[in-house]
Amino acid sequence: MYSKVLVATDGSENAIKAAEHAAELAKRFQAHATLLTAVYAPPMYSGDLAGAEEALLEDGARVLEDTRRVFARKDTECTTRLIRWVHPVEAICTEAREGRYDLIVVGMRGLDEQKGSLLGSISEGVLRAAPCSVLMVK
Repeated sequence: MYSKVLVATDGSENAIKAAEHAAELAKRFQAHATLLTAVYAPPMYSGDLAGAEEALLEDGARVLEDTRRVFARKDTECTTRLIRWVHPVEAICTEAREGRYDLIVVGMRGLDEQKGSLLGSISEGVLRAAPCSVLMVK
């Protein structure tokens, strides 16, 4: 059913739960899994981040490593992708389209989502723009 699964992660609790589901699916369907995180700062803040780019990239690498451990615990292989300076929705949907993924797995809310919203802004954007099926995990 699934041969390529894209797992979007920001390291949040919901993203880790989503990775756990994705690892199980990848194992069950013997699918190739790719973990993706996008390091991004809105243009209006780019001047304020001078010198902080390296720290942001290191944080992105840590997020991928933490998520990769979820797959390792489930004895499931995966690859990782760190996308630089592209909005997460665009990064996720472009990767899914260009990589011809069957499924995107994403947490329903991430690190910066407000409690009052029904869906997180990133997960909702992915749901609307995705070129394939999306599994949103609570």
